[in-house]
Amino acid sequence: MASSDLPPAVQQLVWRHLPSIDHVAILLALRAAAGDALAGTHEGGSHRRDELSAAYVAAQDTAQGSALEIKEVAERTGVSDAVAAQVLADLHAAGLLERHVHSFVFSRMPDVREAVNQLAEMYNTRPVTLVRAMYDRPATSVQQFADAFRLRKHEDL
Repeated sequence: MASSDLPPAVQQLVWRHLPSIDHVAILLALRAAAGDALAGTHEGGSHRRDELSAAYVAAQDTAQGSALEIKEVAERTGVSDAVAAQVLADLHAAGLLERHVHSFVFSRMPDVREAVNQLAEMYNTRPVTLVRAMYDRPATSVQQFADAFRLRKHEDL
C-alpha cells in the first residue's frame, strides 16, 4: 500500500503534523486517555459535554483522567520528559491537543477526532504503511531551500 492509498485525512495528518513515530504514539496516548475518560459518560440527557462551559470541561477532563501531564505522557509512551514536552508542544501548535495549565487533552474538534481515529486504525492494522508514509512525506519548502546550499562532491573533478 503506497502512502497515496492512505485515507486522505490520515495522509494529511501524517504529512503536516506527525514527523516522527513519537508524535504518533503521544497523539494516540492522549486519544486513549480521552476514550478512557469518556467511556463512563453518555451523550443522552441535557448535560452533553459540548454544551458545558470550557472551565467546567477542563475540570472534568482533569478529574476524569483524560488530561495528561508531560511526565504521565512520557511514562505511557516510553520517551523522555524532554521529548514528551517537545512533541506535546508540536501537537498543541498543530491544533491536535488542547492545553490546560500543566496538562494536555485530546482535541474536541470532530474533524481532528475522525482523522486520529483513522490514524489509530492504520497504526493497529498497517503500521509499516504508516511508517512508510512518514518517510515518504514531501520535502517542505524550507528543507528544499536548505538542500540548495548543501555541499556536494563534484563528479567531474
